[in-house]
Amino acid sequence: MIDDLYEINKFGKSLRNLRKEKGLSIRELGKRSEVSHAYISQLENGVRNIPKPKIINKLAKGLGMPFIELMRVAGYC
Repeated sequence: MIDDLYEINKFGKSLRNLRKEKGLSIRELGKRSEVSHAYISQLENGVRNIPKPKIINKLAKGLGMPFIELMRVAGYC
């Protein structure tokens, strides 16, 4: 359980860092990825579990990065 929470928080922090590196607000990433800004905020704050690959794909597109790279960040590979 503790390890799961660590991974969730790690993903959220990484997502926030990637978003900020790209100079995007949560709302802008939401528009670009077609994922709600509220959901992105919850991911970044560790409130939500690591998303399924379908959502990770949308987020990767919104961030302009390879899908596989964000899958690695999420711990899928």
